[in-house]
Amino acid sequence: LWKVLEKVTEDESLPGIVCILDAFDEGSDDWETTRFVDVLVCFYTKFDAPQDDHHRKLLKLKFIVTSRPYHGVEMAFRKLGKLGQRTLLSASEDTNPECIRDEINLVIEAEVSTLRERLNLKEEVAKVLKTHLKEMKNSTYLCISLILRLVATSAVSISVTTSERMRTFLSSIPSGLCHIYEAMLQKIPITEEGEKVLKIVVTTVRPLSIPEMRIASSIREESHSFDNLDLKNLEDFVLKIRNQCGLFITIVDDKIYLIY
Repeated sequence: LWKVLEKVTEDESLPGIVCILDAFDEGSDDWETTRFVDVLVCFYTKFDAPQDDHHRKLLKLKFIVTSRPYHGVEMAFRKLGKLGQRTLLSASEDTNPECIRDEINLVIEAEVSTLRERLNLKEEVAKVLKTHLKEMKNSTYLCISLILRLVATSAVSISVTTSERMRTFLSSIPSGLCHIYEAMLQKIPITEEGEKVLKIVVTTVRPLSIPEMRIASSIREESHSFDNLDLKNLEDFVLKIRNQCGLFITIVDDKIYLIY
């Protein structure tokens, strides 16, 4: 496949090609991750040597790789540090706090606007929520997302129809991710079955599909064969786990992931 990509890049009629690899640290296979970095190193090493026509054409091929700054990932890419073709942009809050804060504020503006329409909130109530989120210290995308989920889930029961009720609700949410997770646990009635689903999501080596999770969560100590499993239809199963674990899981392409 790499050779095919290089061959396509040689086509002079094509403009520059940019390959974006997002969340590189979430690769499930360490060997494949390391192998890919080795290929990148080999690719960019070509440009440190005298260039022939083939290599000049490959200059059109660029890579943007995003990753959390895990030690293993940084070690893998350290080989590229000696090459002039690498540019490292750090999004660490320690080095560029204003940039991170601006990005988070954009997310807050968009998400609160969406939530306001969905819950039919008054403008002044949405403004209270927006101001609270923007004034939070050391907030992260995850933290903002979890609080918005809490608001959306609790909106009907607590009737956040006035600015004062919204302020009261927001003041009841503790700071820190661990405390927010605790608050979320108290907001939804997680049954034994829901707890089992969460434990499976946390411990599996890869995300399970909905059919796989339906089977895995149905297995009991007394289960001895597939025929003994009490399997719900898929639609009922999805509805049930969303109700029981909805604040903690997300379903993407029919696979179940933990929100973290």
